[in-house]
Amino acid sequence: DRRYAEVRRAAETMNRLRGKPAEKFWKGLLHALSDPLKASGIPADEVRQQMLNFREEVSYEMWRLTEGDSRRPGGGR
Repeated sequence: DRRYAEVRRAAETMNRLRGKPAEKFWKGLLHALSDPLKASGIPADEVRQQMLNFREEVSYEMWRLTEGDSRRPGGGR
């Protein structure tokens, strides 16, 4: 979730894709991000939490890009 450039790129790509291409991109990206963490010995629960955090940030960024707003729904960021 701290990799803003990766979050932004993922959000922009996901906003363009639909269906199977979106699913394929997302799964590939999660593997590309999580596999090195797992290989370095980070516990599976921590990796899973990091991927959930990343998903949340990408979802927010997709919303922000679509709405043209710099705030989170329901409050400032």
